[in-house]
Amino acid sequence: MANLIMLPEHPLFEVILSSVKPPGWRQASERLGDETNYVADPETGLLRTATPDELMDYVWGGEYDERLEQLGEEVS
Repeated sequence: MANLIMLPEHPLFEVILSSVKPPGWRQASERLGDETNYVADPETGLLRTATPDELMDYVWGGEYDERLEQLGEEVS
């Protein structure tokens, strides 16, 4: 029963962290329907729900670029 707690040192930490749906995702999906989006918080890496307007603000407001930099990806 090793590795019950996933710590940042674990090689799959980022992969698992970025694939877990955020708390309240079901309620957001019921409220927003097909317009539910998930964005990664640049400070924590945790996903959060976002409306279409919040998604556009995330992409064009710089949060997406911050997240890419954190992941070591090239920002265009």
